[in-house]
Amino acid sequence: MTTTERPLRSDAERNRLKLLSCALAAFTELGIEASVDEIAGRAGVGVGTLYRRFPTKQALLDALADGIIDHIVELIEKAQTEPTGHGFEHYFTAFGSVIARYGPALPPLLGGEAPSGRLTREVEPRVRRLMADAQEAGRLRREVTYSDFVVSLWSMAGAVSSTRDVAPDAWKRHAGILLAGLRPPADGARLPGAALTRAQLDQATALRRVARCRRRRGGDVTSSGSRFAVMSEVMTADEVRERVAAFLAEHPPTTTDPIAFNRARFDAGFAWISFPEGKGGLAAPRELQVVADDLFAAAGAPSHNRERNGIGLGMAAPTILAHGTPEQHERFLRPLWCGEEIWCQLFSEPGAGSDLAALGTRAVLDGDTWVIDGQKVWTSMAHQARWAILVARTDPDAPKHRGLTYFICDMTDPGVEVRPLRQMTGEAEFNEVFLTSVKLPDSLRLGGVGDGWRVAQTTLNNERVAIGGQAMPREAGMIGLLADLWREREADRTAGMHDSVLRAWVDAEVGRLTAERVRQQLAVGTPGPEGSGVKLTFATLNQRISGLALELLGEDALRYPDWTLRRPEMTDFYGRGAAFAYLRAKGNSIEGGTSEILRTVISERVLGLPPEHRVDKDVSWRESVR
Repeated sequence: MTTTERPLRSDAERNRLKLLSCALAAFTELGIEASVDEIAGRAGVGVGTLYRRFPTKQALLDALADGIIDHIVELIEKAQTEPTGHGFEHYFTAFGSVIARYGPALPPLLGGEAPSGRLTREVEPRVRRLMADAQEAGRLRREVTYSDFVVSLWSMAGAVSSTRDVAPDAWKRHAGILLAGLRPPADGARLPGAALTRAQLDQATALRRVARCRRRRGGDVTSSGSRFAVMSEVMTADEVRERVAAFLAEHPPTTTDPIAFNRARFDAGFAWISFPEGKGGLAAPRELQVVADDLFAAAGAPSHNRERNGIGLGMAAPTILAHGTPEQHERFLRPLWCGEEIWCQLFSEPGAGSDLAALGTRAVLDGDTWVIDGQKVWTSMAHQARWAILVARTDPDAPKHRGLTYFICDMTDPGVEVRPLRQMTGEAEFNEVFLTSVKLPDSLRLGGVGDGWRVAQTTLNNERVAIGGQAMPREAGMIGLLADLWREREADRTAGMHDSVLRAWVDAEVGRLTAERVRQQLAVGTPGPEGSGVKLTFATLNQRISGLALELLGEDALRYPDWTLRRPEMTDFYGRGAAFAYLRAKGNSIEGGTSEILRTVISERVLGLPPEHRVDKDVSWRESVR
């Protein structure tokens, strides 16, 4: 083999490169929320095989980022061979080809801590040298900073992302426009203000905020900060406090109508602070949400029915944001957050609970209208809901996962019938819902026809985090109920019970801190299979701790407070005493994914163990055994 020949790659390396290529294609086409299932399917391997090579989704993203950074370094090295002063323009234009190739997947792919470190060490110093050479040669305005360079790149990224499908070569024009703004004027006069004028940015479809990027608070875009962070775009806790203070001064909670207050709060971006601007957010880091919420709570801001609308806030909203159209964003997000419209979830069926993909509710297209027929069960709060998120089968001849479509269902349609399901707690928190010739316009379809399973994964992953991963102070929830009983009933304490209570307290605290870690991980992406572990822990601990509470109560536990049939206005796991909490906790291992299914998800998608054998994977739903 000569020195110019490529070395032979091992089978393992070729397989690894194939997985990376398929993952990159999925992320580029579907965005960073592309699931591991989709990547494995494109590569023709099992999910377990993918996880054995890349233990977490972040490890896969980092591996892809390493390849992109290697490419960027090669571009810089090539630019350094250009005549003095010309290297910066060569690199800037070449980077446009990188943006065009990877599209909207590029910013989040380079958004992790590991890629950030490499870019800071290997890319930034070289780019600064190229800029200095260009400025010395009079080919780059001297007032242009590294921050301006980053602004220019992501201006081009925003423009290219919006035009790449219809104008694949548009990046060349955008690069030329932006370079023109970075060069000195022909007459040598110094232009005031920023390196890029508003008109030039408008020509490049303006700046697109890179909302998913990891950004450190404050500082310029230098070695101490993320290479994506543009100084004017970084939002800090102090800035959030200033904005909230200004908002409260303009909308005093005590004198403003509650509905008007919440609508204004949504419009100001304080609903979901990490959502894009105009959709209830500020495109700010997710961790700043608690800063805003605490200030609003301290000021006595009115409620937006959070307790009644857990499904809407925790499951429907993230799914609508990720897969909905701009018109759907405009119609649903604001009244949802404000609590004006309650949501429920129409997923499970009598014959499709744990195996959700086996569901049989049919949706048939009649002109521009879908006609829905079927039955759903275990639907929380359906008796209160205005809207529902619904998965129905649109192609019975396709394999069960591929023939599903996701809809938003109008619960006021005359074909929707809601019947209570009484639980052993005495309440009818759940319902069964019958759908008879329910008519939904195609504008209420969420995602593509046949793409329902992928859209549903967004809902399910958020559901598991919403159920088991809520932010809670120490000794909140079920462990708080047990701790209070332990402190109140000194006469019933024993050494053995003390050991059991202490172990439960420690396990609950570990679970709470683990849930906090998962919430922090959401700052750089959408919920993944790790949320299954949080929900599984939540269910297991609730059942164990509620049992200890009954044991501590002794015969007093037999005095159940009230068996009257009630249709509650919100889901309550703990509020009616230890006996109620014990009975209600039995449902925790069923709702939001059974504990058995969650263990399968963890084993295959987190631990990378071999998947269970599925005989119906490529069999049409119509022919499958149900």
